[in-house]
Amino acid sequence: MLQDAKSYLGRCFAMKDLGEAAYIIGIKIYRDKSYRLIGLCQSAYIEKILKLFHMKNSKRGSIPMQEKLRLSKSQGASTPAELKRKQNILYASAVDSIMHAVRCTPPDIVFAQNITSQFQQNPGDLHWTTVKNILKYLKNTKDMFLVYRGYLIPKVSTQFSDLLSSRGPALERINGRLTTIGFVSALAVELTNGQDWFTQVSNGGIIVYVGTSVVLTLASLVPLFKGVRAESKSNGLMTSDAELWNGRFAMLGLVGLAFTEFVQDTPVV
Repeated sequence: MLQDAKSYLGRCFAMKDLGEAAYIIGIKIYRDKSYRLIGLCQSAYIEKILKLFHMKNSKRGSIPMQEKLRLSKSQGASTPAELKRKQNILYASAVDSIMHAVRCTPPDIVFAQNITSQFQQNPGDLHWTTVKNILKYLKNTKDMFLVYRGYLIPKVSTQFSDLLSSRGPALERINGRLTTIGFVSALAVELTNGQDWFTQVSNGGIIVYVGTSVVLTLASLVPLFKGVRAESKSNGLMTSDAELWNGRFAMLGLVGLAFTEFVQDTPVV
């Protein structure tokens, strides 16, 4: 889709393909397609505003705003000395510059920027100190990236040895299905003929069970060998986890049924 758009624009305008963008409006772009990562960094812009407000050689700040700091309009410039100093301070420009950075990459200074932006009309010394602390924090974190990550689709092995290994996706699910078939079949025969589980096995029921199990097992393996994950085909009540738990409970039920009938020597149902 992107290539089609580039081809169309190339036919309409004189264009040159410079490849993937490394910078957009001063934002450095980092990509890692193997992990579906994209990162954004504004180190160049932050260095520019640090130089503009004479903070390039300042100390580095560990937090954007001091804890329990209370700012108010009553702390604004009031004395003649403070009013004179205010004329030499680019408070509003500094706040706007920080706001531009907030909109693009560093969300951790949003609160501090919102607080300081309320005092642009008459900032005092404490307000300006707070803004400088934000700039010190930006200096300390200017090389950090804001990273976005896409959904990483796990690769599904279709090798026979992997599918049926002790940790493969099919083994426990197949065991659960076979046990469920056996448990339900044993209960159905007991209800209709009154035969216990051991009598069913001795009368040839095991052949029917094995034959049915082989057919259903092969049918369940076909999607796995095609790379279709069982989780992607499950929804509602019959999720992949629910199927595993159904098989586990059926296995306990079948073992309990056989043990009870062996001890009592009579059908349970």
